Amino acid sequence: MARKLVNREDVYSIADALSAEGVTPSSTSIYKRLGQGSLSTITRYLRTWELERATDERLDAATNSVPSSIFSASSRLATKLWQTAREEADNTLSEQRRSLEEREAGWRQEIESAQALADQALEARAKAEEEAFEDRQKLESMQQAFSELMESYDSLAAERVRLRHKTETQGEKLATLQRDLAESERQSQERLWQNNQQVKELEALTSRAEQLDRQLRDAQNHLAKVSQHRDDLQQHADDLSQRLVACQDHSNQLEHEAKETKLTLAESQHAARAAEQASASNAAALQESQRSVARLEATLSHRDEALQEARAEKEELTTRLRDTEQAASELNGRLLAQQDQVRQLYRELGKCQRQLGLQDGDEGVD
Repeated sequence: MARKLVNREDVYSIADALSAEGVTPSSTSIYKRLGQGSLSTITRYLRTWELERATDERLDAATNSVPSSIFSASSRLATKLWQTAREEADNTLSEQRRSLEEREAGWRQEIESAQALADQALEARAKAEEEAFEDRQKLESMQQAFSELMESYDSLAAERVRLRHKTETQGEKLATLQRDLAESERQSQERLWQNNQQVKELEALTSRAEQLDRQLRDAQNHLAKVSQHRDDLQQHADDLSQRLVACQDHSNQLEHEAKETKLTLAESQHAARAAEQASASNAAALQESQRSVARLEATLSHRDEALQEARAEKEELTTRLRDTEQAASELNGRLLAQQDQVRQLYRELGKCQRQLGLQDGDEGVD
């Protein structure tokens, strides 16, 4: 908002009042009484007032210096001559005063024009400051341009007395500032586009991180299942190993019993042959021995069958154990592959998290 201009009558009135109070008028005291205006304008009017007052005082002194004897002893002609001289002096003073007032009017008009330009510049500066305050958070790059604009406006406020000589120069400066402002706006648009691109990249990285996190959880669940299956196969292999050991022990026991049975059979056959050779009277004993041999042969046959069955079961258990060990080896390979995949997912997730951390740091700067 433009400041209210101060006219000559206001300055003269306050100067007369201060002089009547016995206080020497000054620009500062008059400015305090007015509460507005420009010190340079007040000073100019005060100097005019002092000049006029000094002229009036000199005229009064000249008038008062005429001796009273002249007025009492002079003739009407002397009085008329004195009045004519005074009128001529008044006319001369009026002419000088008119000339001074005309010059002062011209000065006042020029100063008012300069003041108007200065007020317009101040209004433009206030508007630019408001726009700078609104855009400061998004367009930090414009701070230097607005700082230069504020400095230019401050220099204009300090040198507003000489604005009539620098109007064209200030116009060029304003045009330059407008170009700088347009360039700053263009840069701000580019920065905004870059920020949008970074936001899109951040969203893509966030989506990739979430996808990797889901894949990691799925891989961990699958890894847990594979580990559980491997443990089950290992338990089954241990059970088969225990059964194979038991079968081996049973087979060894059957072989031992078969050897004992064969040994007993050989002894019985030997006893039978001895009995045949010894006496025919021992036919009953021979028959009994033969029946014993038959029973032993039957037992031996049964034990041979049991031994064959035990060997077949042993071979079957051995085959199943090999298959189980092969399946466990395959599961171990798959488990190692899953672990490698999990480590790879961890690395990718860490990379995404680092990239997300860097993206957050850049946004804080802008």
